[in-house]
Amino acid sequence: MSVILLPQMLRSWTAWLEARATPAPPSLLLAAVGGAVVGAATMAAARAAGIPAYEGYGLSEGASVQTLNLPGADRPGSAGRPLPHARLRVATDGELEIGGELFLGYLGAPQAQRPPATQGPAPDTRWWRTGDLGSIDADGFVQVLGRKDALLITAYGRNVSPEWVETALQATGAIAQAVVLGAGQPILGAILWPHREAVTDDELAAAVARANDGLPDYARIGPWTRAGHRFDAASGMATANGRPRRQAIVAAYAQQLFGTHPISIPIRSNHMPFFSRLLAATRHEREVLVASPIIQGCLAGQVSLQSYIAFLEQAYHHVRHTVPLLRACRARLPQRLAWMRTDLDEYIVEEEGHDQWILQDIGACGVARDRAAAGRPGFDTEVMVAYAYDTIARVNPLGFFGMVHVLEGTSVALALQAAEQIQRCLQLPDNAFSYLRSHGILDRQHTAHFAALMDRIDDPGDQAAVIHAAAMFYRLYGNVFRSLPLPQPQATGAAA
Repeated sequence: MSVILLPQMLRSWTAWLEARATPAPPSLLLAAVGGAVVGAATMAAARAAGIPAYEGYGLSEGASVQTLNLPGADRPGSAGRPLPHARLRVATDGELEIGGELFLGYLGAPQAQRPPATQGPAPDTRWWRTGDLGSIDADGFVQVLGRKDALLITAYGRNVSPEWVETALQATGAIAQAVVLGAGQPILGAILWPHREAVTDDELAAAVARANDGLPDYARIGPWTRAGHRFDAASGMATANGRPRRQAIVAAYAQQLFGTHPISIPIRSNHMPFFSRLLAATRHEREVLVASPIIQGCLAGQVSLQSYIAFLEQAYHHVRHTVPLLRACRARLPQRLAWMRTDLDEYIVEEEGHDQWILQDIGACGVARDRAAAGRPGFDTEVMVAYAYDTIARVNPLGFFGMVHVLEGTSVALALQAAEQIQRCLQLPDNAFSYLRSHGILDRQHTAHFAALMDRIDDPGDQAAVIHAAAMFYRLYGNVFRSLPLPQPQATGAAA
């Protein structure tokens, strides 16, 4: 006998067996678990209760099950290896894609919404973007990290998959359902539903503490609250297969969660690491930049080829100055900051040639690269670059890190999502997005290094220079976005 379960069902069954000291039926040979991330702790508890549970992964668009752990080929915490019919790969932005025998399309949907043929291991291979972030290890086991559109970016620029933290909470035994919030906040919060209504708030607090013990600082839960009711389809807080409707939950609980615990970091500002203070001090300017009409329109799918090309052209005219600015900053460092030269040398090596990526993208959009390279920057771009050189030469060379913070932080928050929307709307080839996608990934990797570098700056004058410059660059970079042409609706009524 075999059975297919959702993770929530497995947790409930495990808890029921443990409470009654009852073994699972001996006729049960396999309990396949999928539909959401399960977690190694949940699998271990289920097996200890006698349930032969094995995690898998799949979706209907790929003929259901794609991967599955099996006896003799089992790695708890992973979703198993691909089954013989399935093909999987990881896209450059970390999204899992499935290939092979895919569905023909959605009922009633236009042909354009069906999976296109793309180049793969075989000429006729079709690949479908799953919407899930993941990886494939050297032994072929697939790790599913969580939904791409659920990724949280905290006020500190950290990227956190809420499913990861939710899995840790649900593995404590006291919590049946957990939804983690915290986009734009300095600390994460959680909405919790217990396994049994008799579970007290003290028991929930102890469960949160146990989960936090196994999580890094940036992923630990601060404020939490008990949900008013179970997250299910009847309440409108979950889909029919149990996935939380995150926007509905945010609307219902975010104010309660963070309104009663407003931006409360358990450290005073004088003892806060400098990178944290930099984020807190420039939060308003960051929000104003992100609220720019062209950015919000892009994230909502309102894009045009003219706007995208204009963005790339202005990006070229400031990115081509990145390496010269880094070299100028290095040359102006006083001896007391000589330790920073090695970090700047590494930045210089990593940034070489990025302006050429942008020209490649412009060419893939149908514009002559030479024309773009020979053009002049817009007024706002020229002012931003000039301000960077002036800050280094006349004020404090460390002020340049304000520009680094703004450009990398904006890239981390927006680049990958913007690339997805632009490509979906304009149907441009992958080689038209080398700048956005590469920087969305590279700058995520840079964030931790940059934070550590900033935290080593201990001179109050240097810190003030970085904060002031960052606030200025948020405004200047926002002006660059506001100078771009806004998309205009086409006659068809579709977004341009």
